[in-house]
Amino acid sequence: MIKIGNQAVLSGEYRSFGEEQLVSVELAASKLSPVRIGGFDYEIEVVTKDDEGNPEKAFL
Repeated sequence: MIKIGNQAVLSGEYRSFGEEQLVSVELAASKLSPVRIGGFDYEIEVVTKDDEGNPEKAFL
């Protein structure tokens, strides 16, 4: 399993931007998964955190 971190604004005034970003990242992961590395297949998982558009909460 390969985990990819995604930080986005998923609540508040600008959530539409974060929602579009999340859809794009998940679509890319689904198209690429599974990926073969060194003869082994790995699924890609997107792990998303809502930073609420707040710089103090943006740190993963």
